[in-house]
Amino acid sequence: MSEAQKQRVVTRRTVEKWIVENDKELNTTVWLKFETSAGDRQHVSVLKCSVCDLFKERLISLRNYNPAFINGSTNTRTSSFKDHAVTEMHKRAMSLYKKQHSSNVCEYAPIAKALLQPSMDDATRVRLKRKLQIAYLIVKENMAFKKMKPLCDIEEKHGVDIGTSYRNDHGCASFVESIATDLQESLTRRISKAKFFSLQVDASTDSGNIEEELYLVLYFDPYSDSTDGMVHVKDKFFAVRQLCHGTGQGLFDCLKRALTYMGITPLEWKTKMIGLGCDGTNANLGSVSGLKGYLQEDIPWVVVSWCLAHRLELSIKDALKTTYFKNVDELLLQVYYVYEKSPKKCHELKEIVDNLKLCLEDTEMPKKGGTRPLRACGTRFVAHKVAALARLIDKFGAYLNHLTILSQDKSVKSVDREKLKGYVLRWRKSKVLLGCAFFHDLLKPVGILCKILQEDELCIVRTIEAFMKTKKALDQMKSKVFEDIPTVKKVLTRIQQKDDLDIVTYQGVDLHSHSQALLSLKSNYTNWLKFVDTCLVNRLKAQDNELQLFTHAITLLATHGWERSADPSFGHASLEAICNWFAVPLEKACIDCALVQEEWDDMVEYG
Repeated sequence: MSEAQKQRVVTRRTVEKWIVENDKELNTTVWLKFETSAGDRQHVSVLKCSVCDLFKERLISLRNYNPAFINGSTNTRTSSFKDHAVTEMHKRAMSLYKKQHSSNVCEYAPIAKALLQPSMDDATRVRLKRKLQIAYLIVKENMAFKKMKPLCDIEEKHGVDIGTSYRNDHGCASFVESIATDLQESLTRRISKAKFFSLQVDASTDSGNIEEELYLVLYFDPYSDSTDGMVHVKDKFFAVRQLCHGTGQGLFDCLKRALTYMGITPLEWKTKMIGLGCDGTNANLGSVSGLKGYLQEDIPWVVVSWCLAHRLELSIKDALKTTYFKNVDELLLQVYYVYEKSPKKCHELKEIVDNLKLCLEDTEMPKKGGTRPLRACGTRFVAHKVAALARLIDKFGAYLNHLTILSQDKSVKSVDREKLKGYVLRWRKSKVLLGCAFFHDLLKPVGILCKILQEDELCIVRTIEAFMKTKKALDQMKSKVFEDIPTVKKVLTRIQQKDDLDIVTYQGVDLHSHSQALLSLKSNYTNWLKFVDTCLVNRLKAQDNELQLFTHAITLLATHGWERSADPSFGHASLEAICNWFAVPLEKACIDCALVQEEWDDMVEYG
């Protein structure tokens, strides 16, 4: 035996004795394991925790995570495993273990265990519940944990018995951790009871600028407390995991870690998972080396889809990036930033609008935010552009008048005055106003579609119907001459012609190059409409196999089509195709497809 080994030698029998002696206090028979030295089976070289090793994927995110007893600790003293037994990591692992081997929530849930302690009197239990509710409020309202003390103090001033313990930020953190554990375990139980589920994933960064993957889960809860008789698909936050590598393999490994962390076994997710929503990067949608390719190797029926709202926004950017809209977009940004942080300018603008309100026709135009220009960019890219364009057209004369005044105001910095003079020169061209009017009507139906795609309650039938309405609106615009497009027509009727045919007046300001603007826009507007139409179709179209699946789903879900069909086998082909596509998860869920067809016929007949 070497000198190093002679320093600390523990026999196998000694460790076995420790396990028995400490079992009553620490449950060591459940988790404390050991390994003997190579070539010497009587002496122990490593101590391990089997329970922490079992749940290591769910422990790794804890702030005090330590892998010593997972990998094996060479410290073979009694103090080492006793110290490990009292760590938050081990307590969390034991809670998960008890949950896995028990059906009684009071045996493993921290909050339930604390509130149901026999030694706790009713008054203490009530005080604890109150502080739990305060901690929950702090998290829901995105407040700092340090607000725990002042909130408890104000409650006490109102005569509420709040107690003296757990009234600081550390106490709040303890409550929040217990609440999070209970919510996580509740969600895991619900997903385990669900027959199918889908995931949505997107990337983000934490406060340390480390890339994380965020997951949401969609599932149907057959045990919902809803009393309205409706089917409700739940959309819940699922997990957040650190992304080690931004490749398809890295994304797939991160997804598996998230599922393991939430207690979803490989057997469960490989038979219950039917869909994945993500963005359109190659790392996500690559059919071979992307997340989609790796996922479909294990579950070939999974439908991997790219967010339709995101694709819609990108299609519009693609279609308009080489058109005059680039100039219009720049105008929207410039006029917004002129007033963004200047209450004085906003007040002056309001006075100008009040003085010119006789010539400002504001019917059929949005009134949000008063006279101030609207922000033209945001989470709803198209909808924000439409609202900003409508406001600009409605108050165009007031904006241009005010910018002219500011460009001559000596109190404004000379650099800013020169910049404003440049704005005024460009915006006095008639093409700017008419371009805003045209692009307002071009984007309006797309903006409505964008809002529909971001609704909370959205189904595939409503999506297709909204898309068809948008396409129909664009087709109708193609058939119109430029002067008959609604907002363009409205602007043209308000324009007053001067003696000089190339100069017109709109809301009290002169605009030049009018005939040239009309000629330019009339020669290009049909091409711009075609760009948008083509990009919409190309961006939103699905792959051939997914398109067929969606077509079958629409056939079944579009109830207005049931009445029009007298065919007794209506929907059978679509139902069979969907059952064949999801044959494995349906079989695992013990769903008889033959019985489904009978129920379908009964439902169609009733409908």
